Amino acid sequence: MKKLLPSLLLLASLQASAQTTPTLIAHWNFDNGSTTDIVNQWTSTVNGSPSATTGSTNLPNTALKFNSGDYLRIASNSKMNLTSWTIIATIRPDGFYAGNCEVNSIIWRAGDQNLNHFDLRYYDNPYDGSCGTYTPTNNVFTGNASSGVSMPGADWYSSHTNPNPFITTGTWYCVAAMYNATAQTMTMFVDGKQVTKALPWPNNYDYSTSNIHDLLIGASNDPAGSYPYFLNAAIDDIKIYDGVFTIQGDGPLPCANTSNPPDPISVSQSPVTEKLNIFPNPATDNITIAVPAHMQSGKIVITNAVGTVVKEVSATQGIIDTQELSAGLYIARLQSGNEIVTGKFTIAR
Repeated sequence: MKKLLPSLLLLASLQASAQTTPTLIAHWNFDNGSTTDIVNQWTSTVNGSPSATTGSTNLPNTALKFNSGDYLRIASNSKMNLTSWTIIATIRPDGFYAGNCEVNSIIWRAGDQNLNHFDLRYYDNPYDGSCGTYTPTNNVFTGNASSGVSMPGADWYSSHTNPNPFITTGTWYCVAAMYNATAQTMTMFVDGKQVTKALPWPNNYDYSTSNIHDLLIGASNDPAGSYPYFLNAAIDDIKIYDGVFTIQGDGPLPCANTSNPPDPISVSQSPVTEKLNIFPNPATDNITIAVPAHMQSGKIVITNAVGTVVKEVSATQGIIDTQELSAGLYIARLQSGNEIVTGKFTIAR
């Protein structure tokens, strides 16, 4: 099975040539079965029984397994009203939806073609050209935005220098969709490679109406209707940004294959790509976080495995008391300006 540097290297390679830096508005890492967004603490209503499973790094309990009918619903809020956006996910498809239109929904906001719609999905329609024809060997990743435009055909997926690959079940992929509302284009990346042209994709956003649509992971916004688009897959990591990354040439370098990749949560929102150095790890009474010199004016936020903030300190506080923390996994998030660096540590008692 492929083992990737999942969203970390895809994001790092996007950022390496970035001229603008969009803001990370949501991040689900699904560690230990957590379904809470780390960034804004968006909580999920769980349908079915998605369960913790081994992730793309081959570590147990670092991904969430969705069987068909399992999905998360996150209540709508204004931060979800995106125009330009980037979604990055690390996912292992385990089967393909065979119902109407054969769409497999990774993450979905709003009804199909409705206002403020954005989604990341995979399906076979570009190649068989029909909502009624099931061709599981021809599934490809795509992103979608609110629009009246027809879905792209096979030429968009196959004619680029790096054509969008057909999806194989049981394989981990690092996939991203980037929608530029100003240029009105959609661009796709798989395993770090730009796999589609920047397709013209006009939208019909209208903020004069109320925007009350929920966000779903593992289904469409019509899970009880004729087009639920249920997912059969394991998801290691999902991130949503409120804009696009500016890339040069043909896009980023591919994600590397390795048997020991770094943690997929450990990303930076700037061209600097570092992982927090936290020691001792595992820890007991305290930890030391090596803060880069240029981030000394920032702050450190520590959350537990379900995303609850348990401690917040100045970045200048190098040694942090952890005596009051229970045994378990924690995430340290250092932010200074628009730059974010994260790392994990364990408390052992």
